[in-house]
Amino acid sequence: MSSSNMSAGGGGGTTSNNNSDSKKGGMRRPASVPKLRSVALCLNGATTTTDSHGGDDDDAAGATPVNVTPFYELASAPGQAQVIVDQVADYFASGKLNHLLKPNVVALDVGANIGSFALELMRRTGGHAQAIYCFEPVDRTRHALMENVKRTLDPATPLRAAGTIVRVQDYGLGRETGTITFDVRPHAPACSGAEGLAASAMNRDAQVARIVDKMRDPENDDMWAKGKPRVASAVRALVPTFMLKAGIGLWVDYYNKVEKEEVKLDTIANFMQREHLDHVDLLKVDVEGAEEDVLMGMADGLDLESPGGIAELKERWSRVGAIVMELHDVDGRLHRVRHLLESVGGFRVDLEQEEVFKGGDAQGVDVWNVLATRDD
Repeated sequence: MSSSNMSAGGGGGTTSNNNSDSKKGGMRRPASVPKLRSVALCLNGATTTTDSHGGDDDDAAGATPVNVTPFYELASAPGQAQVIVDQVADYFASGKLNHLLKPNVVALDVGANIGSFALELMRRTGGHAQAIYCFEPVDRTRHALMENVKRTLDPATPLRAAGTIVRVQDYGLGRETGTITFDVRPHAPACSGAEGLAASAMNRDAQVARIVDKMRDPENDDMWAKGKPRVASAVRALVPTFMLKAGIGLWVDYYNKVEKEEVKLDTIANFMQREHLDHVDLLKVDVEGAEEDVLMGMADGLDLESPGGIAELKERWSRVGAIVMELHDVDGRLHRVRHLLESVGGFRVDLEQEEVFKGGDAQGVDVWNVLATRDD
């Protein structure tokens, strides 16, 4: 987190962008166009590589298998698309969001990455959502997102341009407007985030030790050996711990490579006012440790020390139907966020934890899926 106490979410945009800076210069493009990798993405967890390309070619080469969705991911991070799709599926697994999956749904996807959440939402609404606003401030990631909008998510038709439903914004959402430095991870773009907050801030030795411990435990074989128990058994039996640590260390160094990028932020309150949104059916937040700041952006411009300010904040939150969020529980963040959502937002909060995060992530931080819904 920067000293200004701002934070970030994902951003992005295709046909329109309402950020004041972007109005002057249009949608920001990456300084150099990143190479994309085309995959045939299956919702049951399998992918098939079809081709890769760079530049602005919208046509994917190669034969696409039947019953799969063609999708672009960054070539520097192969396999990331399926990981995110599987996580998104968990958001909907309980069925508690089914009542929101209607043709006129309005959703905010904060931390949109390459568009996996928008893909699932479009699939579940039969492609008839009213609007899905995708926030992705990182240039290279947003490039993949925009290509996915044009190719798969919301392509052009003879009657309209691409991105009429899925609307990419090239900035993030945080506690206040401004700019902040992002730790961008080219080999793990889903873990990019505000400087000092993202997974890139992990202690390297602690991360290696924790991964090795998990690999030594047979209960974790499905997590890292991907259904190959013989491989897992052979690694435990034949590879000495010091060699395993050395190998994992090289992988961690590659995975955690960080590049700095200045990104823009707005607040959710500003955005809803500017877009004249009197209601948001679904707010999704996946911002690698900046979750609380994104939510506090709803209080932008309010005096929370006064009864009037609290009353206005409650009214603002009443216009949000449900929230799904990945939350990193550091320094009591889960307790504070739950109190905000329940006491001020009026939500009922349910917590779930993916198998891979039980016992903490690579740094021992508890990561939770937070589902906030309303009783009515």
